[in-house]
Amino acid sequence: VPGSAEWNVRADVVGRAMRLIADGVVDREGVAGLAARLGYSPRQVQRQLTAEVGAGPVALARAQRAHTARVLLQTTDLPVTAVAFASGFS
Repeated sequence: VPGSAEWNVRADVVGRAMRLIADGVVDREGVAGLAARLGYSPRQVQRQLTAEVGAGPVALARAQRAHTARVLLQTTDLPVTAVAFASGFS
């Protein structure tokens, strides 16, 4: 129920997860590292993110990398290989 304590906690966890994903935690530490930072199990993080935003942590990290690459391609003259590296693609 919106406004309930459970709703607020879930939204807070999802918000923190999104910030950590944007900071590259999933790329560096995996879903287990993200979950440990949030104090939840990897499965619970997966469930909460999927319920709230429709995608799990790996998909969100991939989307973040793609967004970064898109911005770099549109706003810089970097070669594609440099953009891929800077965006976290190996």
